Amino acid sequence: MVMLSERVVQPGQSAQAVLTIANDGDVPSRYAVQLSPGAQLPLGFASESTVGFITEVMEPGGSTTYNVPLSLPPEISAGAKVIRARIGEVGPTGDLTSVLDEEFFAGLLRVEVVEVEVIPLPEEPAAPPEPPAVPLTLSFGDVRLGMPAAEPAAIQQGEAIIIRLPMDNIGPVQAPLRLESSITRGGFVSRTTSGGNFQQLIFENSTVAHGMTTLLGTNTFFQLGNLINSGGGADIFSASEGDRATNWFSATGAAEDTTTSTTATANFELSMGTKSGTNVQDVAASGNMFIVSNRATNALIVKGNGALHVNVSTGAGNVGVFDGEQDALACQDIAYAIGGQYKKIMHYATPRLEKLGIMTNGFIHTQALWAMQLGAIGELYGVLNYLLSKQGMDYEAIRQEIRAQA
Repeated sequence: MVMLSERVVQPGQSAQAVLTIANDGDVPSRYAVQLSPGAQLPLGFASESTVGFITEVMEPGGSTTYNVPLSLPPEISAGAKVIRARIGEVGPTGDLTSVLDEEFFAGLLRVEVVEVEVIPLPEEPAAPPEPPAVPLTLSFGDVRLGMPAAEPAAIQQGEAIIIRLPMDNIGPVQAPLRLESSITRGGFVSRTTSGGNFQQLIFENSTVAHGMTTLLGTNTFFQLGNLINSGGGADIFSASEGDRATNWFSATGAAEDTTTSTTATANFELSMGTKSGTNVQDVAASGNMFIVSNRATNALIVKGNGALHVNVSTGAGNVGVFDGEQDALACQDIAYAIGGQYKKIMHYATPRLEKLGIMTNGFIHTQALWAMQLGAIGELYGVLNYLLSKQGMDYEAIRQEIRAQA
């Protein structure tokens, strides 16, 4: 990029910077240009008089010359080098991919206090074209922050407050914007970016160090973000040290609902639905309404009609069948154990049931119980079929006759 000017101007006057931008690379490219006269703003590269634009696509070896109007601030001192220039390459999606030079061309437009009129450049055959208009959505990453405003100005304990922070982005190319705010005592950090799925609320505690840094910061114990970049949804993630539960929900009401119906309420409720136009409707009877997974493998699925599907795939840890046990007797003893009628238990007392993996500290292993119940049914079928055959009767013929009479 070359910037030429032989004018002598006074502070506060306007000037014209003649810029020639050439593509010395080997692929067609667009470039983002930013010229910033005067004092630099506290954040970024820009000044109050920044001018920025994006060139058209330039072929390798090609160049374009622009005549850029600049307004020089009145507070600059005589002889000051006040023009800062920056150029970057623009990718195919309109984002800034690299900054090629920063302030390399500073000072090529000189400002002096004189008592004569502005001396123009020699007359040129034709003025170069004005630079293209800057798209409103693009920014070089420079940020001008306004005065924060809090609503309401005063709050009572337990009330919420909203803090608004006005911002202006200055420059010709889109760049990610990241904001961080923190409340020291609460360990809260808010991070937002202009792209991707990194919109998050992050809670940190300096005393936490779980070490799962591939997923989140080691001091972060909870974060809320966007689940699907282009589709929405919420990704709730928590992490802790040791075997302590990472999520603990407490829901306390002044009273409880004891009814059992399709409209009953509870201290803690989950409500699912499916989109219906601009509203929501019930999940279909066969739709997956709720899933519990062991990391990436589903362990439990609840359908829209309430049907419960449990993963009993063959694998390590499954209880299998109880071929060496008296399944029917075991089922009866389990019923007595559940009802607390321990004196009626004939064989399968609680220690025996715990050894088989059916009960643990008063909890029932549902999959083991199902296996025992199904085994008991099969066992009773075998006994009944044997007794009927001894009497010269056919089990299947009797079953068909009973079904025909039903």
